[in-house]
Amino acid sequence: DTGQNHRPSNQLILPVADPSPFDVSMTSRDVSNIKEQIGELREELEELQRLRREARRKPADKNPPNQVQSIANIARTVTRIATLENRLNSVDESGQPISFCVGVQDKAQPVNSKLLIRGEFDQPDGIVERGFVQVLSTKKAKIKPNESGRLQLAQWMTSKRNPLTARVMVNRIWQHLMGQGIVTTPENYGATGMPPTHPELLDYLAIEFMKSNWSVKHMIREIANSRSYRLNAEFDSAKYEIDPSNDFRWRANQRQLDAEALRDAMLQASGKIDVERPRASVVAQAGMTIVRDGRIASFQPAMTGGDSMTMAGRGRDSRRRIKVYNVDEYQEFRSVYLPIVRDSLPRALEVFDFAEPGMVVGKRETSNTPSQGLYLLNNEFVMKQSRALAELLIDEAKTTREQIELAFLRAYGRKGTEQEVESALSFYQDFDVEEVERRFRRRRNNSNSQETIKLKKLTALAQAILVSAEFRYTN
Repeated sequence: DTGQNHRPSNQLILPVADPSPFDVSMTSRDVSNIKEQIGELREELEELQRLRREARRKPADKNPPNQVQSIANIARTVTRIATLENRLNSVDESGQPISFCVGVQDKAQPVNSKLLIRGEFDQPDGIVERGFVQVLSTKKAKIKPNESGRLQLAQWMTSKRNPLTARVMVNRIWQHLMGQGIVTTPENYGATGMPPTHPELLDYLAIEFMKSNWSVKHMIREIANSRSYRLNAEFDSAKYEIDPSNDFRWRANQRQLDAEALRDAMLQASGKIDVERPRASVVAQAGMTIVRDGRIASFQPAMTGGDSMTMAGRGRDSRRRIKVYNVDEYQEFRSVYLPIVRDSLPRALEVFDFAEPGMVVGKRETSNTPSQGLYLLNNEFVMKQSRALAELLIDEAKTTREQIELAFLRAYGRKGTEQEVESALSFYQDFDVEEVERRFRRRRNNSNSQETIKLKKLTALAQAILVSAEFRYTN
């Protein structure tokens, strides 16, 4: 009834040593000091609670207690104890970080759930035994008393007698590769959803998926080797008259790159992409955090060290270090490793229709908005990739024409046509660096040598190529 979790649980300890690289080890003395502080704070908490109980027993007309201040002091002390205990629980007795993970485990003695009247926790009425939804199953599930039923549920859902799971999965794979699913309502296979355009194909893929031991890689290979996948998006007016929505796949669906793919493509074109998995994101680096407006404020005890700002508050143990991290901090690893923080998505993902992290989204929305154009024109990440691509062109090609031809090859995966190369050459020759810097009030570089001017011209050209429709759309 208080909205708090009355059954908090710890994270699971990994059976292998794999601590976060940002976890700070402590000395045995630090561990002892924290234990002493916790002991002192517990004594202080007991005293505060005793004084509050005594104050509540006094008559109302004699020294009315300041209830608000009393509760605040108790809450503050409880928070300080919890903070220190979290710090202490993150290391072993010698002060070395412990490896944790988030997950679930079966209890030794699982229990059945109570039926709650209208969902009210204080109105239980009877017990619901562990099992499957009766209207969807032909026989009762066999679950042992010492098992939760999770394994049996997974086996039931992925049984070959239940093709719905396989149909849903292969439809998602098809949708991801083709841009549109065989069932265009991927979250709804019921009577209110859309019927499959090719039911026989959906069944074939589902059976093939189960035969391959539910291998997603096998299904991607099967679809990518098909004629349908290799079609281009060339328009045909006669076929359009018959099938304007392209339900029967007479051409490929032209579509925008997903937010992650667009960012990764820019890193790939500029030669800056780091395909190695980073050890952790800025969230792990920040530790205990408060997130606001795309920034992560990390609050850490003063003993942890590091380059951060120290703030002194009230109380003898309230000195803390605050370090601010930006979720949009420039990184060169793949977008799949960017931190997804509630209400503070990286701008590179948010502006290009990234799925709402707090919801199950079967199909992303697509849009073409002014904010996307402004991002591509002005964002620091895009500017850096454009400059990096320009530097790469100068290093790997000699003449301006060769550099432009290489730019098309790196960005589009094809050679530029003669008309495209000539247009790019005209853009390069007509681009006035000084006029642009004056118009946009950029800080002018007094050492505008020929090399610097060439780099700035190629940077502008590289940005024009990276923000073009061909780069942002699959064709």
